[in-house]
Amino acid sequence: MDNIDLFEGENFTRKEAIKYLEIPEKSFYNYFKYSKEIPSTKLRNRWQFNKSNLDKWKNLKDYRTVTLSMDEYRKCFEFAMRMVYSGVSSHGTGIRGFRSEVQQVDDFILGILGEHGVKKFLKDKFNLPIELDMSVHIDHITPQDIVSYKKNNKSIEPKLGVTLHIGT
Repeated sequence: MDNIDLFEGENFTRKEAIKYLEIPEKSFYNYFKYSKEIPSTKLRNRWQFNKSNLDKWKNLKDYRTVTLSMDEYRKCFEFAMRMVYSGVSSHGTGIRGFRSEVQQVDDFILGILGEHGVKKFLKDKFNLPIELDMSVHIDHITPQDIVSYKKNNKSIEPKLGVTLHIGT
């Protein structure tokens, strides 16, 4: 069966929608069932998905998705390692109980990857370059993650404290 036969018409079954969106079934369920991002209608006990709604969702997903390079990931990993081995790890993760170094790095890396994702999103989508605080503060939690942004080639400090809370 070729794609033209499968996707004729305006409404898709669940399996057709998964194939049309080209995403794994588990991801589809997360977007459809749990976050309710993918609109649907129920007709005679079966879910149906409108093609134009699927197209809108896919365009929004593509617009909001940020992909970090291996170099950006490496920088995040190195920062997480510095955080853990500086001794700050006990007050920076928000996790209770004893955590191994590997678990602590894992906690930090989720946050810093999110911060770098926001940085890349602002630069790519709004041409707003920002500078993140990548220093390890041994005696306190970083009060502000975004320390400056550039406007007309001039670095400007945000007037409000900006701390990003990303992850679980």
